[in-house]
Amino acid sequence: MSMKMTIGRHGAPRNPSARALEANNSRDLWKGGGIDELSVGIGIHAFVEALGTAGTSWPAAMRSAARSMVFCVAISGCGDSSTAPVAGVASGGEGPVASAGAGGRIDSTGSGGTGSGGAASDVVSTGGAATDAASTGGAAPGGSSPAVRLTLSTEGIASATGRAVPDPIGTSCGPGCFTYGEGQTVEIAAAGDQSALFAAWSGDCVGHGQTCTLIMSADKSAHAHFRPNMNIMFVTESTLVPATIGSDLARADSLCAESAAAAWLGGSTWKAWMATSRATTNINAATHVGRSTTGWIRTDGRPFATSMANLLAGKIYYPPRLTERNAIRSDEYAVVTGADTNGDAIENGTCGDWTSSGSAYNGDVTTTTSSWTFQFLTAGDSCRTTNYPIYCFENDNDMIAVPAPVAPGNVRRAFLSESLWVPGGGVAAADAVCQTDAMTAGLPNAADYRALLTTSVAATDPSRINLAGQPWARLDDAQLVATATDLAAPTADKLLTSLNVGPSGGYIANFAAWTGTAATPSINNPGLNCNNWTSGSPSVSSGWGLANGSSPAWWAGNMQACNTPSALYCFER
Repeated sequence: MSMKMTIGRHGAPRNPSARALEANNSRDLWKGGGIDELSVGIGIHAFVEALGTAGTSWPAAMRSAARSMVFCVAISGCGDSSTAPVAGVASGGEGPVASAGAGGRIDSTGSGGTGSGGAASDVVSTGGAATDAASTGGAAPGGSSPAVRLTLSTEGIASATGRAVPDPIGTSCGPGCFTYGEGQTVEIAAAGDQSALFAAWSGDCVGHGQTCTLIMSADKSAHAHFRPNMNIMFVTESTLVPATIGSDLARADSLCAESAAAAWLGGSTWKAWMATSRATTNINAATHVGRSTTGWIRTDGRPFATSMANLLAGKIYYPPRLTERNAIRSDEYAVVTGADTNGDAIENGTCGDWTSSGSAYNGDVTTTTSSWTFQFLTAGDSCRTTNYPIYCFENDNDMIAVPAPVAPGNVRRAFLSESLWVPGGGVAAADAVCQTDAMTAGLPNAADYRALLTTSVAATDPSRINLAGQPWARLDDAQLVATATDLAAPTADKLLTSLNVGPSGGYIANFAAWTGTAATPSINNPGLNCNNWTSGSPSVSSGWGLANGSSPAWWAGNMQACNTPSALYCFER
């Protein structure tokens, strides 16, 4: 094997952060063809160190000229020294970009990262293992300054990804790790990928600015958080006593802003969905959070509503049961609002406009149309004695419009019947109601629809419905369950959203649907199904579910007399 050394002259480098972002975006990275073509860029200071004292005796002019040179050591030749790329360096002198793995950690070596963050992100690195001070910003020549470590990582909600780029780059010490001389100043720039936005820093970096400057006095870390560029809504993990909020809602708005900041969501304006009466400040909840806002997503990225007009019309895709940290609020958790479906204050339902005793109207986080804001009035003096969470809405005019959901390919469809049914004629009569509604609405495969009812067998028995197929989605493309088998979950708690959309696409509020059991679709409860759906007598009872709910109450809501006209859950078999 032959070896030769070629000295090639390179121009002054551009700002490393700018180079890094440009290289990452263009992916214009030079890649060698294998070990026989391996080229390694060695900085001039490392070369001097390798020569020992020889370099220190060079004339000043030679040392000055050497600063603008890079030695290229090649195993099988560097080619033309004026044009040959240095290993791991993009054309024009850009530094390499390493991709993080699914864990969301920044990877300085190009291998998959690790960590608990979101999807992959990128960062500029030295393009190889740390061996000397050839990397920009490495330890001082001769080891005059101790090396300290900077650890970088990224995390994103709702599939948002981004990059964190240090300047200077430093010497690689592993995935997302760089070493610097003690006391060196490092600037870290964060940038979202595609439509993602940088939200906030954590670790030794703080705040919402896209750049963070650290003085490396010791080992330090920086964690960059990213989010989609759409307005977000959530229900708070923290709670308030309603009577302490005040009629200007300032305390509620502050809780929203504090909750968003604690979860690193970023955003400039957060408002509570609450109303007050004409007797005081006359605040309409819809106006308070922003009527012109172009929709909101939950913290998992699923759409809540695509506009205020749709929200007020009850066109809600997924229930507001997720907190600022993407946690699910517990079953039927009451949220204080004092607001009806139009956002207006409800008389005697705002705790004296949030200053005194009385009663408060609440929404139910597990529901959609209407009930999410206006479900029940709390009894007793809950205004002074009970803590409640609140709904928080972001209002940033620079965000893009929230799109409607798009169901995965080949999903089956499910709807809530528009026709109301009084039991009689057995389950075949219920199936006929579903099929007629589907045919009237012009749905394909109308004859394949079945009423989800417990009969002599469970509602999810293979004779009734196929759990081995694709999952179901509503007719507005909101996905009902993640997998078909989730429909038979032992506690009936796997619904992603409510089944309150009719065959013609209408949104139905707070309506009962026949189920025939007090448990789950996978369990048969004889005696709770109107004599196997043959009786419409008022003296016989059956189980029903809350159609605009997604908690277990969607199936096991309560009992009612069998002569009560009610809707049916209709599923494509």
